[in-house]
Amino acid sequence: MKQVDVQFKGRYNSDWCLDYGSDFYTYNEPENMNLRAGDYVVVETRYGLSLAIVLQVREEKEPANVNTKIVTKVEGYNLVDEENRKKRIKEIESELKNLEEKLKDEERYNLILKVFPDAKSLIDEYKDLIK
Repeated sequence: MKQVDVQFKGRYNSDWCLDYGSDFYTYNEPENMNLRAGDYVVVETRYGLSLAIVLQVREEKEPANVNTKIVTKVEGYNLVDEENRKKRIKEIESELKNLEEKLKDEERYNLILKVFPDAKSLIDEYKDLIK
């Protein structure tokens, strides 16, 4: 039996996060829902339906003793995937910025060579030293 730990967005945790530092609740995973950390789910609570984020899915011998249940998975969005996507965007932006700086350096070297053709050996030596 799989158990799912979820966290609700509320007055104590005002933003979505994968944080066990705040309250979390355990539910039984419905069959064939294939939940994973970061998925959003709709949970039937004693207050009605609520949106929650999955913190973890784990295998347990006994089902959780709860009277409420996970109703459905919200398709198309996963917080972990979104965080990884944002991280990768930052990595790509950083790499592109580095390439842009290299291009600026090359343009500067080419301009120097046009004005001072005899500076070629100096520029070549400099490029070898900074590698």
